[in-house]
Amino acid sequence: MNSSKTAPKVEPARHWINGAWIGSSTVAKSISPSTGEVLGQYSAGGRVEAASAIAAARNAFDNGTWAYDPQLRSRALLELADRLGEREDAIALTISCEMGKPLGDATLEAAWSPSTLRYNAGTALSQTGTSAEIAPGVFATAMRERSASRESSYPGIPLSRCCSARWVRP
Repeated sequence: MNSSKTAPKVEPARHWINGAWIGSSTVAKSISPSTGEVLGQYSAGGRVEAASAIAAARNAFDNGTWAYDPQLRSRALLELADRLGEREDAIALTISCEMGKPLGDATLEAAWSPSTLRYNAGTALSQTGTSAEIAPGVFATAMRERSASRESSYPGIPLSRCCSARWVRP
């Protein structure tokens, strides 16, 4: 009888692209910088996966209601905030293990994410942009940028369709 135990086979983390989980030809290991332990594996996306994701996003934006339905965008962000909020502790532990960040800092980072998404869900309903203190001492500003003769950082998406948000700490 063999008494040695083997870890269950876990599939590498994949990318969610165009409504499906997609792997890639390259699988990489996530290694803890603190212990050197292999924490898991993931599909290391490259140009092919990026191009596929960009094409899917462009298609959804151009041919769906996403671009013109602020209610839909707001609901999607609120749902994501709820799902992240349910997993805050696990996300904080993952951040700490994968980045070597102190657990207290990782916990704060994980707790801010749902709050930030809820704030952005509210600004999705605003056509003018706004600035607000979203947590004690943490300010967020969202504004539309006017279109100039230049392109945005995202190929094919003019600046008039981009919004920017930034954290401002006092």
